[in-house]
Amino acid sequence: MTKTSLALLITITACFLLLTGCTGGIEREENAQPTASEATESISNVVEAAVSVSDKIPDSFPKDIPIPDDIEMPASMTHDDSITITFDARKSFDETLNIYKEYYKSAGYQMTSETLIDDSYMGTGTLGDNELQVTISMTTDDSNLASVSLTYQSSNQ
Repeated sequence: MTKTSLALLITITACFLLLTGCTGGIEREENAQPTASEATESISNVVEAAVSVSDKIPDSFPKDIPIPDDIEMPASMTHDDSITITFDARKSFDETLNIYKEYYKSAGYQMTSETLIDDSYMGTGTLGDNELQVTISMTTDDSNLASVSLTYQSSNQ
């Protein structure tokens, strides 16, 4: 499996977990297995979200969050109050990481988690009721091509 395929699989899995984590108000016992209708509803939510997938950055994505000019293969997914965009940036891992770490700082985000392992970074910051998760990884041997995933969630969308 190529690094690009692995990064895409990780992004899709994270989106799936984000989307299916909301049970839509269904209550059940703590260790109870989901019913067939609950599983169908979760799958339906994912399919509905997949319908809103695009190869463009949505107009509703905040304009102040930096997107490098030289991106390749943009894709986006919107669902309820969440927008996820992914793209490859023609920048080194360090350059790309600096863009988003500086943005978190200058915009006033409070970092809630950060993980940096080799050429992979995942950071989550909050600003009021808004949350921004940034994932950056090197997906090929090309040291000037970073794979980026941005998930912005707002209670105001």
